[in-house]
Amino acid sequence: MKAPIIFIHFSNSSYLKYTLRSARLFNPDKRVILLGDPSNAHFGRKGIEHHCFEDYAEGEEIAVFERVFQFITGGDYLNEYKTKFFFRRWFIIYNFIRAQGIDRFWTFDSDNLILTALSLQEPKFGDYDCTEQCNGKCMNGLINNRGVVCGYVNKINELFQRESYLKERREHVSIYKRHIFNEMDAYMVYKEEEAVRSIALNTIIEGETFDHCVSSPDEMKMCPLVIRKKKRMKQIYTDGRGLLFTYHLPTKQFVKLNTANMSWQLPDFIYRRLLRQAERQLSNGAMPKATASLENQGSIKPVNMYEIPIVGKVRRIYRKLQKRFSLP
Repeated sequence: MKAPIIFIHFSNSSYLKYTLRSARLFNPDKRVILLGDPSNAHFGRKGIEHHCFEDYAEGEEIAVFERVFQFITGGDYLNEYKTKFFFRRWFIIYNFIRAQGIDRFWTFDSDNLILTALSLQEPKFGDYDCTEQCNGKCMNGLINNRGVVCGYVNKINELFQRESYLKERREHVSIYKRHIFNEMDAYMVYKEEEAVRSIALNTIIEGETFDHCVSSPDEMKMCPLVIRKKKRMKQIYTDGRGLLFTYHLPTKQFVKLNTANMSWQLPDFIYRRLLRQAERQLSNGAMPKATASLENQGSIKPVNMYEIPIVGKVRRIYRKLQKRFSLP
């Protein structure tokens, strides 16, 4: 069975149509699955396999989680629902893959643009239980066996019942008021205590990488423009055939992007612009190879990240009207 792509998301965020489209376009050989809710069920009519995640919110593991979960915050962050969801999603994913007989799968946060055929990338990570994003703090990307997910959800439940650890977390957030105990903290403990075989997904392998976060430098050249006066991001480049690159400063080399992690609320026009460039790969029926572009680096040019302010303002007004009056 080919490893499917699994997203889990609540609500109908404006960027979701771009990330799901990119996953479908570049991976026609895979199941692209959204574990969602009624607000995003319409993607089931657009080539995406939609399942309501609450249909998989049952079983022994999640019942324990519902009983032991605690919201541990320093006080500045008060979104308990989102914090709980980030833990809870792994129990739902585990129940789903178990019910579907899935052992191996890809999963990304729902704001990640997938820009390549993932089947071609899988041999790179065959020696690992899983790959990681968030600077090694979260299990994302390729999950090579169901057991590593089972171990993670059991570790979450165990940590919520380990009073010495919870005390340590409470002391931490009492000092750092913006911090919370979240699923990334639990993954770090799981990885250390259970010797999980993992690799950072943004490791540069064969001139390619899976971007950690386009708003984070990661030793890459940053765009000189500040997006809408507050957002910074890496400078993205294109070879004109649809391949996207960043520029690695230590080695002075372009690095092909297999995914672009658009975390930290980048505006939708960035999603559209990158996806429009990437779709050029598909125009000839076969995706181009990165090697030719890397050998001829003069063909690689920056993608324009500028948006005329009045255009952005009109788009934001339209989105507000769209939500209010259910416009198409």
